[in-house]
Amino acid sequence: MLRELEKYPLDYIIQGQHYIEDEIDGFYAGSWTCSEERLKAYVDYTIEGMKTGRFTYLAHPDLINYMGPDDVYCRHMRRIVETAIDMDLPLEINLYGFADGRWYPSDRFFKMAAEYHPRFVIGCDAHAPWFIRQPERVEGFTDFLLENGIECGDNIIGIHWK
Repeated sequence: MLRELEKYPLDYIIQGQHYIEDEIDGFYAGSWTCSEERLKAYVDYTIEGMKTGRFTYLAHPDLINYMGPDDVYCRHMRRIVETAIDMDLPLEINLYGFADGRWYPSDRFFKMAAEYHPRFVIGCDAHAPWFIRQPERVEGFTDFLLENGIECGDNIIGIHWK
């Protein structure tokens, strides 16, 4: 698929790892799971995509809806954060979850990620124009940042409000 995209003059490409393996026969990462094997596979596929160097940032890195123990979750998901830091690839804090009551953005992911100080970018998952929102106007967003130790500073790309 990336070879096909190279034919077009794109300004940027966002990586969103929605499936483990493929989207026809694979597991949708947004379906809940307690399987450590699926969690590990999600992280492996995500990192494989990140390492292509073709993406501007990683959308909703916390999409995997893993319901198992926090220590298992953090052990695997930490590898995404470490790869993002190594590659200087921002991790998206997805605003759509606030509007739609989704499981992401995930406190346990972003609390853990913030300890390593990666760069973040704010995204709105704008599948339709009405999904676009200003971050400071999204109820709960500022509290989410504060509760998870994320400061509105140099590590969040494009944030200019206080």
